[in-house]
Amino acid sequence: MTFGYKIGWLAVPRRAPEEVAAAIGLSEPARVGWAEGVDGAYDAALFVCPPVAGWTLVAGTTLLEASMTPAWGTWLARLSEPLGEVQYFGTHRVIEYQAWWRARAGRLVRAFTFLGESGEVLANLGEQTAEEADLGLPYVDPAMSTDAFWDLPGLVLPDESHVLALAGRWSIDPTALDEPAGPGEGLLGRLPHVTR
Repeated sequence: MTFGYKIGWLAVPRRAPEEVAAAIGLSEPARVGWAEGVDGAYDAALFVCPPVAGWTLVAGTTLLEASMTPAWGTWLARLSEPLGEVQYFGTHRVIEYQAWWRARAGRLVRAFTFLGESGEVLANLGEQTAEEADLGLPYVDPAMSTDAFWDLPGLVLPDESHVLALAGRWSIDPTALDEPAGPGEGLLGRLPHVTR
């Protein structure tokens, strides 16, 4: 059982789940195994996963909703103050929502959100990373985001496969994971209001 489709997730390097949960302000935390945690992540809870290959992932559909609020960038930047680095990824194929954000040491360094159903770039901050360019993703200057730009022949539009591949290059592609081998529990709880 894994996640990565129709969900949002955070990736935090070299931090224990308890540290990440405390920084988020996770409410009503309960220790759970991987399967129960992933189920909860798809059912309005937030799952702080056991560490995998030096990364702690935090998954939940509530992150998709939160990422669409005006306060999202500020929240993510603040979250990176105690944690050092926080990455956010999100996909939802129904509305063709694709997003990747990165904050370091209290500062948002890269943010990109594309809503394919309307052809809108909702967020585009910071320079395109080498990993994005390697995946063939276009650099979309906000001034270029016009109908003529989106109609250019051969233009690669971001889709969920790009988000997952980029996650694999920046940190971890969660679809490549299964339940971690051996014992390990994560924390399941609720996301506090991001707008505060």
